[in-house]
Amino acid sequence: AEYMGDLAQYSHDRVAGDGADCRVLAPVSGVNTLGIKRGAIKDGVRPIVLCKDGKGFLGLTLKDIDGGLFIVQVHKDSPSAMAGLRFGDQILDIVGQTAFGMTSKKVTKLLKSQPNDGINMIVRDRPFERAITLNKDSAGHVGFLMRNGRVQSIVKESSAARNGLCVDEQIVELDGVNIVGLPDDEVARLMKGLPQSFTLTTMRRELFDHMIKKLGSNVLKRNTDRTAPDV
Repeated sequence: AEYMGDLAQYSHDRVAGDGADCRVLAPVSGVNTLGIKRGAIKDGVRPIVLCKDGKGFLGLTLKDIDGGLFIVQVHKDSPSAMAGLRFGDQILDIVGQTAFGMTSKKVTKLLKSQPNDGINMIVRDRPFERAITLNKDSAGHVGFLMRNGRVQSIVKESSAARNGLCVDEQIVELDGVNIVGLPDDEVARLMKGLPQSFTLTTMRRELFDHMIKKLGSNVLKRNTDRTAPDV
């Protein structure tokens, strides 16, 4: 179901209200909070060293897209979660082998053949995603409606509009914490608990749908890592 709640009232107030007042209540830029730092998408690449858990698993699900290899789920309490891997990260190199052109099936087989520790990877931080900082107005609103984590509509002159949020974007993180698979009411509750300035991490709907196509909603909800990343 579509989350309406306070955001629907915000939309009604904006239509009836004064545009100048809305500009004051929905500033363009925010402060550099810890949550915003957690949501920031970093340039460059980084090395990762993984160790398998007691069952021989790394705790991540991969998908090959257009020749690239991407993480579509990091399992909670897994070695991959502890290493800081995230939904949407691109794997560039695995144990010295270039990942370009590898299928997820081939990579899974390769990883199974590796020893329990010292599994080296090179990773690019979430290349298909973007981070947008929003600022709540005096009523706690940012000015958009969502359904299934997807932006359905945006209130004119709201923080969402002025900071460049677009209709049909899929929200994947709040202040760096993964929300993929959570119901809208839970996402709305988490959003209300965030500080005045916070970051949405989003990606285009079509790509998101392709990435999670074979992952069931229950699997995403139950097994996904939702810890706040280190900064």
